[in-house]
Amino acid sequence: MNNNDHYDIDIRIRIKIDDIVTYGSGISELLQKTDQMGSINKAAKSIGMNYKKALNIIKRAESKLGKQLIEKSIGGTEGGGSKLTPFGRSFVYQFNAMEKEVKEYALKLMKKYF
Repeated sequence: MNNNDHYDIDIRIRIKIDDIVTYGSGISELLQKTDQMGSINKAAKSIGMNYKKALNIIKRAESKLGKQLIEKSIGGTEGGGSKLTPFGRSFVYQFNAMEKEVKEYALKLMKKYF
């Protein structure tokens, strides 16, 4: 196979802790959208996920990582909302950077071998 320009590769990166998937591209997208939209519920809906599932995914990741990813404020005159914690923002950035680098390297390897 000489002409591999039309080939692509699909790599999923998942961080596992105690053999449990703790973090991956799905939660990364959910967290980024939560930060952008100011709401876990709105973010979940935007990616076709229900709120309860989104909340459970975030809680599981926070529990396994031992750190808070999302800061929630309840009600009040501003209506409450959610945003990334400094740790959450850093974790999302680092994961996305690592995922991009892994995908680029995997694509290079695919082109080398195919």
